[in-house]
Amino acid sequence: MLRAHYPLRLHLATWFVALVLMAAGLVGAYNQWVMRAQVNLAARAQLQRVADSTANHLQQLEKPVASVLAVLAASELRMPGDEQDAPLRRGLHALLQAQPALAAAYVGDGSGRFYMLRALRNAQELQAAKAPEGAAFVLQHIQERGPTPKARFTFFDAELRTLRIDNHPEYAQRFDPRDRPWYHQALQRSGLQRTSPYVFFSSQQPGLTLAQRSQDDPELVLAADLTLASLSQQLRSQALTDSHALLLVNAQHETIAASREGLQPSDFDAAVQGQRAEWLGIDLRLDKDLRLLTQLPEAELQREARDAISRSALITLALVLLALPFTWWLARRLTKSLQALSAQAMAIKRFQFDEPASVPTHISEVVKLGEAISSMRRTIRRFVEVTGALAEETDFERLQTQLLVSTLPAVDCAAGVLYLLDGDRLQARSTVRADTQPVLEPTMPVGDDCAVGLISQALRNETTLGGTLDPADWTALGLGPLAAELKLGGAIAVPLHNRRRERLGLLLLMCESQPLSSRVSFAQAVAHAAATAIETRELIQAQRALFQAFIELIAAAIDAKSPYTGGHCARVPELTKMLAQAACDAREGPFASFELDDQQWEALHVGAWLHDCGKVTTPDYVVDKATKLETLYNRLHEVRMRFEVLKRDAHIAHLERVMAGGDAAASLAERDAEQALLDDEFAFVARCNLGGEAMSEGDRSRVRGIAHRRWLRTLDDRLGLSHEEAQRLASTPAHALPTWEPLLADKPEHRIERAHPGEPALQPDNPWGFQLQVPALLYNRGEVYNLTVGRGTLSAEERFKINEHIVQTIVMLDKLPYPRHLRNVPEIAGGHHEKMDGTGYPKRLRREQMSVPARIMAIADVFEALTAADRPYKSAMPLSTALGIMLEMARNQHIDAELFALFLRSGVANAYAKRHLSPEQHDAPDIEALLQALAAA
Repeated sequence: MLRAHYPLRLHLATWFVALVLMAAGLVGAYNQWVMRAQVNLAARAQLQRVADSTANHLQQLEKPVASVLAVLAASELRMPGDEQDAPLRRGLHALLQAQPALAAAYVGDGSGRFYMLRALRNAQELQAAKAPEGAAFVLQHIQERGPTPKARFTFFDAELRTLRIDNHPEYAQRFDPRDRPWYHQALQRSGLQRTSPYVFFSSQQPGLTLAQRSQDDPELVLAADLTLASLSQQLRSQALTDSHALLLVNAQHETIAASREGLQPSDFDAAVQGQRAEWLGIDLRLDKDLRLLTQLPEAELQREARDAISRSALITLALVLLALPFTWWLARRLTKSLQALSAQAMAIKRFQFDEPASVPTHISEVVKLGEAISSMRRTIRRFVEVTGALAEETDFERLQTQLLVSTLPAVDCAAGVLYLLDGDRLQARSTVRADTQPVLEPTMPVGDDCAVGLISQALRNETTLGGTLDPADWTALGLGPLAAELKLGGAIAVPLHNRRRERLGLLLLMCESQPLSSRVSFAQAVAHAAATAIETRELIQAQRALFQAFIELIAAAIDAKSPYTGGHCARVPELTKMLAQAACDAREGPFASFELDDQQWEALHVGAWLHDCGKVTTPDYVVDKATKLETLYNRLHEVRMRFEVLKRDAHIAHLERVMAGGDAAASLAERDAEQALLDDEFAFVARCNLGGEAMSEGDRSRVRGIAHRRWLRTLDDRLGLSHEEAQRLASTPAHALPTWEPLLADKPEHRIERAHPGEPALQPDNPWGFQLQVPALLYNRGEVYNLTVGRGTLSAEERFKINEHIVQTIVMLDKLPYPRHLRNVPEIAGGHHEKMDGTGYPKRLRREQMSVPARIMAIADVFEALTAADRPYKSAMPLSTALGIMLEMARNQHIDAELFALFLRSGVANAYAKRHLSPEQHDAPDIEALLQALAAA
């Protein structure tokens, strides 16, 4: 009978609309498939023409260079000496000027001699070659090899006028043309040889090398480096659409040319392998060495097809829309009552529990549904009121009372007691009456052996029970007077459990009569919410305590890691909070409106304790570096032993002269003079090793001069090495023993590369906004390099490694999943090395870009570092001296001048000094004079 009230026309109309839409979708999909196939076929043909054009362009680049090399190979060409190189130099110069695509032209022979003229066409190449101003070409000439190799770099201007000549004997040791592929290819086969395209080391530009063996000298090879930069322009001009990407790669999958900056082979892999259905990707092979990768979005190719399909879809949609008004009118008449009930359900969903008007209908199911919704509304409203009251309370002690205050009216009870587990007993934590809701005195503790059967049974069975209690039961619970006053007769005992079904406590709800079953069920549901609220608050308290202990553990570990930072991570938070409190207490001046709520105080506390957590990544031997040659140990001992060897050699030479019949007195005098000079030079090197405020250029020159002394090594320096040391030595050829070595040296194995040069934090476009001058090397342990450090003991690489701790602090803290109120912890912790003028690090922030807590941290960090008495490398600084230094920092906009004035005026400096500085440090600085000097600045 009831089904007759739902017309079939509504179903028919719905199915009609669905079938029309389905048919239109199938037709559109078929049309799109056909058009897509046609467009892709045409695009592939066009891309093949692009590949042919690119290959032809490459041949046009090679032809003129190949012709010149063939002419030179046919001539009577010889490897030039020092004075006979003008004709060849002019010839190579003419070749480089005539062919802008050439990077260099050169000659190499079977004895390892090398003669190369290289064009310096941009700032990168000039900087890499360390060229003088005005340089346009550099001639790299290896004249001789052997124990005393000769190699020089001659810099010329555009007219081949000599600008500077540098001797680089180490160049002959590092580079040998006979090891290069172009030399081998030219010797093995006659005629012009072309190497696979690759990226030139000197300019980082893609190119290839053309080489040909001399017809007159079979071991002499001419070659030229041809850049392929113009291929990128060629590819850009061949792009079919704005999003069309073209990439030319060599056999090693290295980028040779690209239609736009930043393209990498990995960007094409998914499209070429068919893993990106929305892109057309093709891999075209130009020859055995070159491949052209291309990809373009099919959406751009198929724009016209999509437009046609869209017009068809719009027509279909228009037809459907014309039928919708009639369908809607009919459905509305039939579903009016259901819409009213749906509105009531939506109101409940929005937590609106007002009583709605009745729904007129003749459908019995709709009437029953309305009654069920009304009952559900009342139940949910009471439950939400209880859970809402529990959720709003954050204080654990107040939560216990609020639980009873909210629950008693919902279950219609007169009083209640909350018991929580304390050891193995349940202690009464709160007792509340429903009428005046006072907090009464705690009652007796209860347990599984409780004399009241209702409670003991509920605890043993871990279930909610309701029943009546006699006066003896109320007395046993310590509630006799309350039961008599309120005429209590029944009670509901609700055990409270956490999510792991572990006992938390018991909720005892008291009423005047035997509780109804519905009241017991509702009490049980409320108890679940109560248990969750109690457990959550306990977990939050425990997690906060654990988090606090963890950050203090990290800070203590950092302080214990090095004697240079002992106590720093614990004192800085204390000083930070002292200054922050002074800013909150200010009632006038720039901080009159500054306030921190509880959550902001917590964020400041966490940020202050973790401000140096990145120091866990800084090696101890860098932080504790006391001398210039120190790494894991002081390498001066090695240098001293070399001096001892030279002194012993001088004595042996003296004995040999005497044994050969020489003048003993003169020989002895010569030995003594030589040993005295060695003693003096070692003493000088040892003084340089200690570092200092500044090192003069004269002292640096003397160190370099001493470095040229030679000592004889007879033992293999590649024995007993670790894997890492052996790898660093692998690129340097081993010398035949015995060999003479410089007394002090900057060896290739001293240059330690970064293990991860692409680390995101060190990239210019890093997501954290770091603005860093990153050294090329991780460490440079060259002896001359370190001994000539201008100030202190740290090299630029080591100083960067120490400064990098703040970078690691921000990166580490940025990875933590903070709650909302702690999300600015990285900003607070990571800003204490920034300066107000934007010259600090790591982000070069200015004052207006930093929050007040971050600026407070900067002052606290500086003051603690200046006054700390536990730094082995400096003596304890008096308070007046530290404040004087900070005054200059405020004047120079290195720290916030307004906060420094508050630091002085509020007495924070003196209060901190009383707690942590020795009486000798805590002198009497003239605070007013400092404030006046700061105001005058």
